[in-house]
Amino acid sequence: MEARTYPLHRYGRWEIDVADVEEQLDDADGSPVRAFIVINPNNPTGSYVTADDYARLVAICRRHGLPLIADEVFLDHELAACPDRVRVTGRDDVLTFSLDGLSKRLAAPHAKLAWIEVSGPAEEVAAVERRLDAVADAYLPLSRLVVTSLCVV
Repeated sequence: MEARTYPLHRYGRWEIDVADVEEQLDDADGSPVRAFIVINPNNPTGSYVTADDYARLVAICRRHGLPLIADEVFLDHELAACPDRVRVTGRDDVLTFSLDGLSKRLAAPHAKLAWIEVSGPAEEVAAVERRLDAVADAYLPLSRLVVTSLCVV
């Protein structure tokens, strides 16, 4: 399995090259694409997923049967003015995963407490949440700082 990249272009603001994404998905040359991943806000551009971007990404994911995964740990930090930025979650027509965490919100890198907000068709969400619960319980313990803080409260 290999990661593929897609370009961003600057047309007054940074935009995902949707035509390039579609071309890559149509020419998958035997190695299937398993998910579409976006960093929101993007690094290094600092650009956010806008409502228009989100609609285009959802359409692509629906057409190709892909989940949409968004790393949004810095979404609440306003890196650039973007009044129409959106959080990638809350749709019921495409499976979405929004990754977030406490350590970035508090600027406390040792406070490892993260979460994944899952949305999409109810049957898919239920199946995914069962699998994620097993993975999280087995491999993602809370940091000592978070456990200690929770016990003191």
